[in-house]
Amino acid sequence: MPCNTVALVRAQIAAEHTTELLASTEALKALSLSLATLLGREPTVVQHRVGEYAALQLGDLTINISRFDITATSPRMSRYDLQTLTDRIVKVAVDLAIPLAIQRTVKAVESRYGKLAIQSDTRQANGSRVVKLKIPVRRG
Repeated sequence: MPCNTVALVRAQIAAEHTTELLASTEALKALSLSLATLLGREPTVVQHRVGEYAALQLGDLTINISRFDITATSPRMSRYDLQTLTDRIVKVAVDLAIPLAIQRTVKAVESRYGKLAIQSDTRQANGSRVVKLKIPVRRG
């Protein structure tokens, strides 16, 4: 049944989080599966240009991810419901992006200093995350 209106909601997300997601096909698949589980729908990655954008289709819900924001559209959801859902999508996206950023940072440091050991990975009261690494000392 055609619909005259489509709800559209745009959510701001930090560029470093979307950069991590858009850089990895596996991360987008994980995001798609997480959202499918959350919504009880079948996931599909419709389009993906590495580092630029991705479009996910979950039933009648379309999610577009760019480097600067996430938009969601649906002809069957109210704007309020879509806003609530978009906030949850951003939370899932950020939760997936943070470990990717940590992993990328660890790999970059390891390429310079050798194998690292993660001593601790804690979340602070303000929501930030602190990762302590043990860097081997090379003795000359």
